[in-house]
Amino acid sequence: MPNMHFWKEPFPNESIEEGKKLLNALRWNISVSKTRGTWTVHAGHQLLLKTTCEEAVEALLYGMALSYVVMPTQVLNEFRKVVDRDAGEPSLPH
Repeated sequence: MPNMHFWKEPFPNESIEEGKKLLNALRWNISVSKTRGTWTVHAGHQLLLKTTCEEAVEALLYGMALSYVVMPTQVLNEFRKVVDRDAGEPSLPH
């Protein structure tokens, strides 16, 4: 898989954890696990990806998070309010 360094630039420390943090702040409830060489990515109880390729996990999470990172801050904050309201829960820290 080609080097995806440019995908990571919008995230502090270029970390997969930063991508998960952003998505989980938007209530995606992302979890990533690796068992016997197989990676799985879940959103809550929904399986999103099962693969033996760590780069595929990165591509999925960075791609999802990148769609939010490119939003203007005001739009993203309003989106967060709607997500929080629809969840019927207090806003999560941003």
